[in-house]
Amino acid sequence: EVHGENTINNGTWIDKEYDDIYVVYKDIPIADFVLQESEVSLVKYISIAEFKEWVKEERKDLVMHREEFEILFKYLDK
Repeated sequence: EVHGENTINNGTWIDKEYDDIYVVYKDIPIADFVLQESEVSLVKYISIAEFKEWVKEERKDLVMHREEFEILFKYLDK
């Protein structure tokens, strides 16, 4: 899904990113993940309920993408 252009920080940054959400139902051992260390610092399994709490609390270690989270929760709550 492509979102409109967002200008942030007094016009010094323009967000033209693509946002994708993937839901995969598969047991994958965390040790099998290959992390791009410059992009990902941690992989952790949590429950959907716990993730919803993280979003509600606006945890500082979670990059907030409210629109995408709302789409994800609507899908998961079906």
